[in-house]
Amino acid sequence: MKGTSKNRQHLLFQRGGRWRGWNRRAMGWCWGVFWGLWIGVLHAQAAKDANSCSDRMKRGAWKEAAACFSALVEAIPKNNTDPFLRRQKALYLQYAARSYAAYAKMQEGIPQRAYYYELAAAQLHRYLDEKLCDKLYQCRDARGLLQENESKIGYATLVFAGGEQPVRVEISGFETKITLVVEKQASQRLRPGSYLLQIAETAQAPSQKNLVLSPGQTQLVQFGRVAVAERKPPVLPTPPTNTSPPTGAYVLMAVGGGLVLIGVGMGIGSIVRGGQLAPLIEAEHVKLNRREIDPFNPTVIRRVDALVDEHDAMEVINLVGWIGAGVGGALLLGGVIWFLVHPKAPAAAKTASTSSHGAAAKTVILWRSSFEGRPF
Repeated sequence: MKGTSKNRQHLLFQRGGRWRGWNRRAMGWCWGVFWGLWIGVLHAQAAKDANSCSDRMKRGAWKEAAACFSALVEAIPKNNTDPFLRRQKALYLQYAARSYAAYAKMQEGIPQRAYYYELAAAQLHRYLDEKLCDKLYQCRDARGLLQENESKIGYATLVFAGGEQPVRVEISGFETKITLVVEKQASQRLRPGSYLLQIAETAQAPSQKNLVLSPGQTQLVQFGRVAVAERKPPVLPTPPTNTSPPTGAYVLMAVGGGLVLIGVGMGIGSIVRGGQLAPLIEAEHVKLNRREIDPFNPTVIRRVDALVDEHDAMEVINLVGWIGAGVGGALLLGGVIWFLVHPKAPAAAKTASTSSHGAAAKTVILWRSSFEGRPF
């Protein structure tokens, strides 16, 4: 009886262990199915949202499409490592950039057009900064599109020249609000358009100025007590002139001359040898026609075939030789032209004067009274 109870306990223990093993496997399967369904739902929702944005692109609602794709990008965490979500994020950024660029083309005003081109460039910057391009050609295409959009913005530069005390400058424009503290000198890159500058100097009432910047323009703004140094006409450096013998021309003439000599030699030699072989081949044919030699003799066949093959080879050598001579002649002519057009003496240095007021102005002190009422 005692032994029987022990056997029953052992069997129950084995059954319990098996049950626990199956239980763990079932729980693992359930969790796998749950996460698979959850990821599938997320991917399906992402595809649904993307289709909604794509429909706006098809309708030509570029601004709405760009905002839609930008919202999808923000919904994906920056450091997400899911390959599917990274690919989706890369596509969303590219579509947002294209939509902003397409909407920019529709704008008539320069400030509005530059603003939306800047938004398009910002999407491409993020695409490259987060390294979402998997292939080298994708990164290259994105950089090219980024340069194209930035070139269409036409940034202008505002240069500030301050005095001894710091000056607070507020810049307001289309979708622009910038605050600067200028101590002596500062610069700010801005999109082309109209701007309102509010300048607050120490112990002075703030002043306002309207400013219009054109694409690519550099505008100087002076305030406070500023010393304007004397401007001298710039001296443009003369680019160095290479008067040394053109090595490349010598190389071309040497290679071209060699090819000409070799080609002509091959052509003339093949003509001479072909002229020697033609009578021999004709004599063998005459002997064969007169039955003076056995046409089925292997020695005769090999001799006639060797003469014919050599004659054919001479024709090929003749053609190659004259082609080589022609190429060599072209190289030789190019080297001669290069040598003739190469400068033989250094050009005289020239000094260009770009002063727009004739003589250079002496040092002038600009006071606050002169600043008021004068445009920048």
